[in-house]
Amino acid sequence: MKKFKTFLSISMLIPMIMVTACGEKSEQEPDPTPVVDTTAPTISSSELSRDVAVVGDTVEVTLNATDDTTAADSLVVTLTVTDPSGTASAIEGTSFEVDAAGNYSVVATVKDEAGNEATSTAMTIEVLEGWNEEFVTVMEEGVGEAIPFGVVFGTDYDYYTMVNVYQTPLGCGADAVIEDVTETDALVDDFVERLLAAGYEENALEVPYQEQSYTEEVTHIGVYDKHVEGNDYIRVTTHVYTSVPEDEDGTTDTTAQEVTRFYIEIRNATYVTGHTRDADFVDGVFGADVAAKLVPSFEFASNNEDGVIYLTDFNPIMNDTGMYGIQGKLYDVTLDEIEAYLTKLEALGYYTGLIEELEANGYLTPMWMGYDTNEMCMLQIADYTTASTPFYTLDIIYMPA
Repeated sequence: MKKFKTFLSISMLIPMIMVTACGEKSEQEPDPTPVVDTTAPTISSSELSRDVAVVGDTVEVTLNATDDTTAADSLVVTLTVTDPSGTASAIEGTSFEVDAAGNYSVVATVKDEAGNEATSTAMTIEVLEGWNEEFVTVMEEGVGEAIPFGVVFGTDYDYYTMVNVYQTPLGCGADAVIEDVTETDALVDDFVERLLAAGYEENALEVPYQEQSYTEEVTHIGVYDKHVEGNDYIRVTTHVYTSVPEDEDGTTDTTAQEVTRFYIEIRNATYVTGHTRDADFVDGVFGADVAAKLVPSFEFASNNEDGVIYLTDFNPIMNDTGMYGIQGKLYDVTLDEIEAYLTKLEALGYYTGLIEELEANGYLTPMWMGYDTNEMCMLQIADYTTASTPFYTLDIIYMPA
């Protein structure tokens, strides 16, 4: 039995030794020639996230690139961005920020792990100035915030025309026109969606007043406010209208076709509801002397407990000529209340006229004059009771000696 066991042990070792010997012989064979990757990646498509941008925007580059050996997420992308001055900058990644107005050229380079490179065709983008420095300064000083350019125009900037940026005693802001509107409903809906997302709220009470303010036929009237600080607001008023373009000299081009435009007015506004602090507001804006003349005229609004008054343009009007004024919009007001107000004005020394004049003409202009000082305080009460939400306006103008 011992011999049999020994034989089995030796016979089992022989194949193991042979295998080991074969393995050692295999390790001594020369390695095959390594394969060198000399094939560049393939870029099947490349495009910018937009055709037109505004200074300060971030632009994204979308690339579809593949390589025969390097995984897609291991490919390295470098952008060569040439700005309007001709200066080229290399930027790693797929996005860049534009900081100057003009045309940019962008070329994307894709490199694999072996160092092979592929270059895209050149892409171009137009960069607009956007809100200029004057507008931003005016809005920030006027109401504490400049409405973002993208809120107004979204990302499709190529169809807009800036009309005016202004700062007057009446307020500050900008007018913008989106030219040649075709998909009107969709355009307005998109704009309103951006406004609401930016914290603006629709002011339905102002819409009837706007309806009465336009001489041409308009549609899609909207008023949107955003509270900033204190009683300051940013107000955005919009409407769509159709007109014939003008020549360079300002005359109507009779040969041109009518164009539908989306008009956007951005401005500051100050107003309060309930109107319980007339003296404080007027005194703070105009000073005590002017407040003594203007405040009694607000007795009407203060005593109209059920009504709402919106004060806009609560600023010196035509201040350089010494005129001061305030405009209010009066809701839920009856002719009896207006007549009671006229009686109070008469007690203050106003020549008021008759309530019948308001009914017949649509407006009434009570007036007070200090004949010894040449001071004058004039009111205008205007009738907008045919609007979808009936109201009156109350304009109060004070002209010192």
